[in-house]
Amino acid sequence: MGHFGLLFRKNARTSFQGGCGGLCSAFLPGIFMLLLGVLSLMWFILDASLFNQRFDWDYGV
Repeated sequence: MGHFGLLFRKNARTSFQGGCGGLCSAFLPGIFMLLLGVLSLMWFILDASLFNQRFDWDYGV
């Protein structure tokens, strides 16, 4: 997490200098992490449902 923290801090500083504003630089990393979490959760659910279908087909349950 340390590397990501440094990366986000660096990005926040550059976006703030670019005129994005303090709020934007503060919330962008959080929004990105939230989006990543939602995508991984969706992938996990889809993968689990596909695995269940495969299990049913293979074993004829």
